[in-house]
Amino acid sequence: MATGTLLPTTKSIPTRKELPLLGSAIPFSTRNAYLPFGIGAHICVGNHFAMLEAHLLIATISQHVSLELLTKEAIQPDASQGLALRTDRKVMMKIHKF
Repeated sequence: MATGTLLPTTKSIPTRKELPLLGSAIPFSTRNAYLPFGIGAHICVGNHFAMLEAHLLIATISQHVSLELLTKEAIQPDASQGLALRTDRKVMMKIHKF
């Protein structure tokens, strides 16, 4: 039989961060919060195929449309957040169909 932790009686439902972690003393972190294909032993077997399909989809769409940058200012990429390049603001573009 499994044992659990009883929560105090309150009128509000506790948030995810307020719930006790089961079997772990590691505090909740958002460092690995985005895991679209899972991690470890339960990783998605189709993750490489899905990423290949995403690249093919972008390549196929880019053959049929052109993108026009709407801002006149130069875009400065920021690589300090990891491997993905990001900007400090939104990039506004117009899509033209061929």
